[in-house]
Amino acid sequence: MPAAEAAAALLAECGIADLPFTPRSWQTVHADATRILAAPLFPAEWFRSDPGAAAEAVGALDTASRTARELAPRLSEFDPAAVRAVTNLMM
Repeated sequence: MPAAEAAAALLAECGIADLPFTPRSWQTVHADATRILAAPLFPAEWFRSDPGAAAEAVGALDTASRTARELAPRLSEFDPAAVRAVTNLMM
């Protein structure tokens, strides 16, 4: 299991897992790593001037995006193609 040990060491180095690794902790670490890998990538420049404000803005954008995805099916009167057409005319 050298590959698993190497992966565990790398995850611990990144702060995602604690050593020693156990089969039980692997499930939690795997779930956390999967969520991290699914996150969108953000350019480092966004965090250079004020990392705290940038992180808050990213969190707010994520919340707004999730809310929009949740509400979209409930707002059937807003056809996405029609909204885009109106938006494009205004630009």
